[in-house]
Amino acid sequence: MKKDITLKMISTRYEVDAATAKITKFEKDAEPQRIEMFTEAVMTVDGDKIDICYDESELSGLEGSSTHLIFDKTKPDTLTMFRDGEAATTMVFSPGLHHTCTYHTPIMPFRMELFTRTIINRLHIDGTLELDYITELAGSGHARTFMNVTIFEDKQ
Repeated sequence: MKKDITLKMISTRYEVDAATAKITKFEKDAEPQRIEMFTEAVMTVDGDKIDICYDESELSGLEGSSTHLIFDKTKPDTLTMFRDGEAATTMVFSPGLHHTCTYHTPIMPFRMELFTRTIINRLHIDGTLELDYITELAGSGHARTFMNVTIFEDKQ
């Protein structure tokens, strides 16, 4: 079953201390990067498997790519994000999981380490998702991201 939906996504990203992954409160220059956007998406439900697909926009910096959020209703604490197009990668989110992936870009590929702190996936219940994760890009800076996703069903 396919259904047209609208996603509201709020992502707040902080540079963090590599050793503790704590947000440094004393760095006045360390303003969080916050993105809030609405986008049209298609949600496909096939048994217990759910796939939410949307096109990235200029606002996300990933224009020319499409993203799939994929999970099984019986395992909502594991979420796979598959992105294809100009910026392509596969990321797996699950509490406590260290995941290494390669981000393929038009300039060059680079390695990214991902550590999921928490995931509260209620997309199949009340249309909400909360993620708290840390990334390290190719041995450089660390960032902690808090992402909130809300589904709004389109009226037909």
